[in-house]
Amino acid sequence: QDKLSLTSLSEVFHISPSYLSSLFKDETGAKLFDYIHDCRMNAAKELLKNSNQQVQIIAAQVGYDDFRHFSTVFKKETGLTPLQYRMHTIME
Repeated sequence: QDKLSLTSLSEVFHISPSYLSSLFKDETGAKLFDYIHDCRMNAAKELLKNSNQQVQIIAAQVGYDDFRHFSTVFKKETGLTPLQYRMHTIME
């Protein structure tokens, strides 16, 4: 839910942003931004499947302040809007 950025994380670990970025990529094989995005989308999918919370609340819980942006990103990721995804998982 927190706002994560390369700069804020590098300050927490007291290393430069570029070093953190390359270290993360070397250790995981993924870019930090892509990893955070995947974690947020997976959390959103689980919340949509397993809760009755409003989509706006779920968007905020996974770190998106702008519900419309979350919906756009979610649809690009899954091919479905958050509500369509919820309905699809209910039907399964």
